[in-house]
Amino acid sequence: MITKFKQAFITGLSIAILLVAMRQAGMMAGISLSITDVYYTSAPVSDRITIVAIDDASLNAYGRSPVEWSRELHAQLVRRLSNARVVAFDLLFLEPSEDDQAFIEAIQSLRQGDNRTRFILAAAGFQALDEGQVLQFDRLLLPTPPLYDSIDNIGVVNTFVDADNAIRRQPSRIQLADSEFAYSFSIATYLAYLRIPTVAIPQLVTLEGNTLYLTPQTPIPIDDNGLWMQNYFGEPGTFPIVSYKDVIDGNFDPALFDDRIVLIGTLNAAGITDQYEVPTADGKLMSGVEIQAHAIETLLQGVPLQAQSRLSETAMILSLAIFCALLYAYPRWYFKLMLMVALLVVCVVVTSVIFSVYGVVTNLWYAALAITLPGLITIGLDITQEINRRRRSEFLLQSLVQVSKQQLDPHRICELLKSDIERIVPNSVVTIHQQPVNSSHTMILPIEWQGKILRYVTIDTKVNIPNRVQQLIHDLLSRIAPSLENAQLFAETQRQNELLETFLKESPQSVVILNENLVVLRSNLGFKRLLPLDLVDQALPSIFTIMGVDSKAISELLFQFENRKSFQQEIQIENKTYNLAAAPIKTYQQWVVMLVDITQLADLNKLKTRMIRMASHDLKNPLARITGYAELLLMDTTLTQENQQFIHNIQKAAHEMLQIITDILDIEQLRSGKIEKERVNMTAVTHDIVTRHMTDAEQKQQTLRSNLANGVIVMGNLRQLSQVVSNLIGNAIKYTPNGGEIDVTLRVEDDDVLLEVKDNGYGIPKDAQANLFTEFYRVRNRATAGIPGTGLGLSLVKSVVQAHRGDVWVESDENQGSTFFVRLPLEEWESPC
Repeated sequence: MITKFKQAFITGLSIAILLVAMRQAGMMAGISLSITDVYYTSAPVSDRITIVAIDDASLNAYGRSPVEWSRELHAQLVRRLSNARVVAFDLLFLEPSEDDQAFIEAIQSLRQGDNRTRFILAAAGFQALDEGQVLQFDRLLLPTPPLYDSIDNIGVVNTFVDADNAIRRQPSRIQLADSEFAYSFSIATYLAYLRIPTVAIPQLVTLEGNTLYLTPQTPIPIDDNGLWMQNYFGEPGTFPIVSYKDVIDGNFDPALFDDRIVLIGTLNAAGITDQYEVPTADGKLMSGVEIQAHAIETLLQGVPLQAQSRLSETAMILSLAIFCALLYAYPRWYFKLMLMVALLVVCVVVTSVIFSVYGVVTNLWYAALAITLPGLITIGLDITQEINRRRRSEFLLQSLVQVSKQQLDPHRICELLKSDIERIVPNSVVTIHQQPVNSSHTMILPIEWQGKILRYVTIDTKVNIPNRVQQLIHDLLSRIAPSLENAQLFAETQRQNELLETFLKESPQSVVILNENLVVLRSNLGFKRLLPLDLVDQALPSIFTIMGVDSKAISELLFQFENRKSFQQEIQIENKTYNLAAAPIKTYQQWVVMLVDITQLADLNKLKTRMIRMASHDLKNPLARITGYAELLLMDTTLTQENQQFIHNIQKAAHEMLQIITDILDIEQLRSGKIEKERVNMTAVTHDIVTRHMTDAEQKQQTLRSNLANGVIVMGNLRQLSQVVSNLIGNAIKYTPNGGEIDVTLRVEDDDVLLEVKDNGYGIPKDAQANLFTEFYRVRNRATAGIPGTGLGLSLVKSVVQAHRGDVWVESDENQGSTFFVRLPLEEWESPC
């Protein structure tokens, strides 16, 4: 209880400090002022003010700019107002006029008449200076001297808008010289109404602190800028208004001006700029002369307003925020909302009463924030605590469920084991580790199962652990070990399943999983988009048949699947080319198959093939001519031996170039997939190639031996298979130094034919073997640098073997010789009896 009370107090104090800081910084000043508009309501006014409006009718009759009017008009107006107590012009008379004398005579006539009418003319300050409580301007725009001398006083009409662009304050007095002051239009008019002589005003009006005494009975509070706050008694039109033109024309009730203050200014005229926002206008603009009327009425009724002091605001914010935070500490959130609404209503009522009785404008916005913020924050805290409580309850419930399934959760098993050991050994610290730990602990025990350590348990305690307790712990670990092992296996399986699920879902390629009979088990969205069929319980070959895949391609796929090895194959589905990559999951007797759209690459490859064939064909003809001319030159018996050697070199280079072209064409033909197959006797082919290369071996004093099985038949292309054998034996001769040995073996293994070409030559480095069957790749070292070659021979071997559904690989160590293996499907074999 005390803790909650303390938390509420700290919350309220923090909010109060924040609000006070915001208020001091002037934040949300516009909103704060706008909220106080609720205080301003309609109220009765005295019958002591009448406004003569320079309206549209007057402007249309006498000109759109009152400044250009003849002063004779104003003289006529003044003569019509003979019964007025005060006549105040909210107009600037800055320039002299030829009719000024008539205007002056009319003013003097009323001033000297029976009513002793007082006259006030407007003045305006230019460029206000910051001089504290006394306003001072760089210069003051006054009426012309003759007019100034003919009136009772001037009134400054400068306006000062608040942060929300509304007018609530008026200037009080304005410094003219060291000891001379002018007063605002409203104050000057009010003093004229009181019949106070102009010369007596400096002695009568005094400033004491933040209060300006117009008379001993009329104090008005002023702020640090010398402004006082006026009241408003209604919307525009609160005071009687008579058109300037009607007064000139005599169309008015004289009683409207009897012993009253008559204000003359622009009003109800289109396009005038002397209009401002005020608290009571509900979005409407009020003219400057009406604002002056409300300010004068405020002085007449003796109800000037006063803004709440900073000290009072600070005290209010502190007390409300802390009180409300404490009040909201214990009720439920819905009671807090009701309390919040009730307090806001009370706050509005109390501040309205204070406004009505004392004229103090309380900062309602910050008061409302001090009331609502603690409530909202405590409600937020309550909701957070409730969420946390529910989460804890759900967590405990899940924990109970997990405990019942601890055999499937290694972590839960460890937590259960830890709590059991801590009950067995009181006041101990038990930790379970996956990795070995140092020997600084009181006891370290392994959790072991079938010779495998699953976890390490450390026990730290300040007392000795009895032997019986140690035995009990050992028994507990031995009993829990199988469950922990099963849980770890289950967790690993779950992880693998998640990985597989993620792979299937996230892979942009088409992926499908097949069983050992090639029936679809699972597929991802990409595969379903590719083959929009019902894939359940259908074999992949059947799906491809439905999709129109070539039967020959399907047969090759089935052959590859039967080999149970990873493979890749291009297939055509409708008008697109796909690369099918398949890998066996031997543990589960399943396949993972991925289809990648390579249509663009295939099209580019076809284009490349056509270009290569065209280029090769065009190269063959010049090479044939070169070879032919070289042979003709050799027939010339008059050639020197050196010239004959040059021509032999030309012939040799042309033959090498022709061989490169032939190899490139062969590789491209293999990639096109167009191979004419027949029954090929590999025994005869190999024997023929060995015999053909015997001369090459003898030239390097090498021993070339063969051990060939009889009657080995495969299905393939005779020329291409001959080239495979020739390339392998030729390479063995080239890369074996003089006096070396080469063995060629052909044998049958199960349903395959295995060709081996073994030498004791230079060997191949391990880091070079991965790229050995790549086009134009050659192993470069000191021993083989001078051996000629194109790097196409082994690439051609691999392409031919793969096109015949076979495999090729090498086993070699540098300087230890090499053995190349070729495996081909066996068609027929005349096995020995």
